[in-house]
Amino acid sequence: MWLVDTLFDKPRITELTRMNWLQAAWIGAAQILAAVFPGALTLHQWGTLAIGFTVSFFVVWAVVAWFMAWVRRRGFAPFAVYRILLGLSILFFNAS
Repeated sequence: MWLVDTLFDKPRITELTRMNWLQAAWIGAAQILAAVFPGALTLHQWGTLAIGFTVSFFVVWAVVAWFMAWVRRRGFAPFAVYRILLGLSILFFNAS
């Protein structure tokens, strides 16, 4: 929260509808960082964190692109059946 307080000490957004996705992502990332790392980070830790964010972004981008192509080829029904069966099996095995 300290980072959000420092960067957004003056209200720049008066309505939630005026916030763009980049501002929302920045605020969310700052809140996560403030919760996970309550103290100051060293330069090495910031670099490691930046590498992790970058790699995660590209991996998620590739997985979503692959999944969207898979859904376009096969349709959403096989995925839905798989998720429903998986969910029911998890509920069944956790209940017993």
